[in-house]
Amino acid sequence: MDSEALVVSPDGSKAWLIEKRLMQADPRDRPTPARIYETSQNLTTIPSTVKIDLKLSTIIDNPDGVRITGADLHPTGQDLLVRTAYHGGTYLYTFDTPFDFDTIRYQGRVASNSLKQPQPEAVSFDFTNTFPNQFGKAFWHISEQGNGYQQLEYVKCKDGQMTLQVRDVFTNPYRSLHLG
Repeated sequence: MDSEALVVSPDGSKAWLIEKRLMQADPRDRPTPARIYETSQNLTTIPSTVKIDLKLSTIIDNPDGVRITGADLHPTGQDLLVRTAYHGGTYLYTFDTPFDFDTIRYQGRVASNSLKQPQPEAVSFDFTNTFPNQFGKAFWHISEQGNGYQQLEYVKCKDGQMTLQVRDVFTNPYRSLHLG
């Protein structure tokens, strides 16, 4: 398995590894499924040096058929952000039942690769209170490459809604602040 995305439940009891992709003939022709593995034991009850088994939790369609390079699980367990490489972007998945990956559903793209970052990697929900009305729904993302520095991008939710919602990316759904 090749994974760059790891998410952990807020209480530290579970973790999920999201596979970059399953190899297929041509990922540009169709979405490439990615397997999500779940820890088999409560992580808070075992020493960190103990090997534990992972079990296949579910398989999701990779949103743009390329590579899943980062993810963040909202502490409510209701939203999962997934970042993809190259021309991709940031995508939202929601859960019918919080933290239950069997109930995960793809919602759509919530941000494009607006900085044209050569290798988008990490994504994280914002809990910094940088913009109070964005607490827990805006997010940060960054690229792996940048000639010695990387631009950190803050992506604000366009409206004042209290929940993250999918928006049409072609009508400028988020305002990006380039911090770098």
